[in-house]
Amino acid sequence: MASAKSKERVYHKTDTHWNDLGARVGFNRLMADIKTVLPAFFYDDFSRAEAEETTAPGDLKKMLFPMAKEADEGRTSLRIEKKHSPQTPYKSVEDPQITTTSQVNGRRIMMFRDSFGNAIIPFVSDNFGYAYYSREYPVNLTGLDTHNPDVAVYEIVQRNIPKLLERAPIMPALPREFAIPSASNAGGRLYTRKKGDYIHIYGYLEDESGDSYRSYVTLKNRKVYEAFPILESGLSPDLPQSGKAAGFSLYLKSQEYSPGITVTLDFSDRAKVHRFQETGGI
Repeated sequence: MASAKSKERVYHKTDTHWNDLGARVGFNRLMADIKTVLPAFFYDDFSRAEAEETTAPGDLKKMLFPMAKEADEGRTSLRIEKKHSPQTPYKSVEDPQITTTSQVNGRRIMMFRDSFGNAIIPFVSDNFGYAYYSREYPVNLTGLDTHNPDVAVYEIVQRNIPKLLERAPIMPALPREFAIPSASNAGGRLYTRKKGDYIHIYGYLEDESGDSYRSYVTLKNRKVYEAFPILESGLSPDLPQSGKAAGFSLYLKSQEYSPGITVTLDFSDRAKVHRFQETGGI
């Protein structure tokens, strides 16, 4: 992207996102990475796409001049021969879920994205027979079996990376072989809530060290699952802020859940444990 910036404008003058020229750079970087997973995958790099005038005003211009109808960006859009079509109608690339199909090949892609994915959608959809895009947050991985992608992508702008540490992805918790070590008892809180076919279990144990750790949840039937070491402070006013406690979060199939949960935090050189008899929520 740095080399592209030195040659042409790759971000809008009046928008916080990249333009088509920038999206093409990002797309080709993405495709190069995908080829390391799918070596036989061939794609159009859109190097022959002709530039044309950008007409739609950007988000910054709309904020400053709500009645603005035109842009002053120059030739920063690309004329692309559309090869894909929506599987179901959608209003705009801002929609939370978008599915497209094409006849270019049988490859399938699933992309979790933020608004920077908007401009990439035409490039990707023209190179995959099936493409599913989701803006759901937290990321919902339970659809992997439904969409059966050859490749899954998580596109996120750098300034949003901290969000990865704020909410755990929605996915079945991973079972683990784990024996509860000698551990000191710790206070804490545990919450549960229903999320589709899953029970979301989250909370914290008291610890202000800031040390890294792995978290495990042991059920009453002795089955053990690894939880994400994430403190989801935004889900309840009773939860402390990050840095004052060590959080945990995971999703279990509803039929696997039962009250009476033991949470263990393994700090490598020490461990903390708490047995919760009652849970709040659901």
